[in-house]
Amino acid sequence: MQDSPARIGMEKLPWAAASIATAVGPNCVRPDPLPSVTDQVNKGKAYYTVHRQAGKFIAYFQTFTNTYGDPADLQRLYGEALNQADVIGLSVGTRPDCVPEETIRIFEDYARRYHVWLEFGLQSIHDRTLAFLNRGHGRQTFLDAVTRIAGRGILQCVHIIVGLPGESHEDILETARGAGRSSHPGHQDSLPSGLARDTSGRPLRAGTDRPDASGRICHHRL
Repeated sequence: MQDSPARIGMEKLPWAAASIATAVGPNCVRPDPLPSVTDQVNKGKAYYTVHRQAGKFIAYFQTFTNTYGDPADLQRLYGEALNQADVIGLSVGTRPDCVPEETIRIFEDYARRYHVWLEFGLQSIHDRTLAFLNRGHGRQTFLDAVTRIAGRGILQCVHIIVGLPGESHEDILETARGAGRSSHPGHQDSLPSGLARDTSGRPLRAGTDRPDASGRICHHRL
């Protein structure tokens, strides 16, 4: 629901491959204006009540970077979701370089009353791969974020991509081990088939392809 600093050119972050992957492809435009949080939650509740017989819900702030913004504005959005009937928690997707202490304290307070997850888009534990993807942060930034959040009642999930260009089988295992050693109870893997494309839409092949002339890659999470 929030944008990504990499998408709008803020700070010193370059265009990043995977922070927007769940909703944005080369030709996809974010709707403007977005529906309200209340409208989005109620639409999701209506669907899952009928099709999955769900009775309780976790509001999922999934696409873009949902801790990137003024903490007061973010708290208003999170609170709007939590104020909906039968919503028992939050799951918030973000980047490890976008979790300042003030925002962590918001989640820490919510975690005393609700089920709260932070989901980090790591993609790879290897700095050379993160640089290749123009992620704008390195391995240590992820480890620092995990450490700052640990022990505060906030559940953590890590998203990784299996089969990135230039990574060996051992590299993939090391990413899995690195995610497993960090202080979080969950992870989400993305499979490599059809995953990596340059901005022309041409698939990238592990070990052979590089970004296009602009240095940009777009990944579609499956």
